[in-house]
Amino acid sequence: MPHQLATALNLPVEELSPLDATQLKISTPSLDLVHFAELAETENPDLALAKAKVEVARLEVVKAQAGHLPTVDWVAQKSRSKSENLINPLATYITYQSGIQVSVPLFSGGYTQSTVRQAQAYLDRERESLEQTRRTLGLQIRKEYQNITEGLLKVAALEQALRSAQQLVVSSQKSIQAGVRTQTDLLNALQREAEAKRDLAQARYQLLMAQQKLAVLTGAPPLQAVENINRLLLVDASRLNPQN
Repeated sequence: MPHQLATALNLPVEELSPLDATQLKISTPSLDLVHFAELAETENPDLALAKAKVEVARLEVVKAQAGHLPTVDWVAQKSRSKSENLINPLATYITYQSGIQVSVPLFSGGYTQSTVRQAQAYLDRERESLEQTRRTLGLQIRKEYQNITEGLLKVAALEQALRSAQQLVVSSQKSIQAGVRTQTDLLNALQREAEAKRDLAQARYQLLMAQQKLAVLTGAPPLQAVENINRLLLVDASRLNPQN
């Protein structure tokens, strides 16, 4: 894991800070799934980008349809010329022209109709892309929301399993002293305890990832998600103040 993080950051990573389980809030989301979906509709950046693309495509259709309309332009022109006669070869003439030019399109070989059809097809494509983005986002929100609710139950169950495994280790040690069990039984108990710790750590990691993914999907800044994770880590004070 440190090597993967070092590759992603392009910086050396010697060790990772452990999770402070006491700071981990094990609670169900205060809002329901419908609220998260409505929040993502207005705050999700990918969905906002898709909506902007649809609006741009709609304006392109309007622009293409304007090719059928007459145009009025104000034209201003300035010209300068020199005389070529032998009597006054240095004479210079400056002419100013100003007027209004009206263009009424009649037929341009189907170019305008083709441009309108192309712009309309582009608009239809962007609308389909927007709907696909909305559906994908809805599935992702539902998935992460379920991961949170199920992850809470899983973490609670694994915490109880870890306590049971630790109690089994204590019981095995006492049984060895009493001559009832062997070292093999103690090793098996220690193995179960290690497996329980591993499963609990994975469940907590998945729960944290689901919480942060749901926050980002609903418009929370990614930096805020990183800061929320950092608050849950145990940081050695000597590393923060190396001079001490």
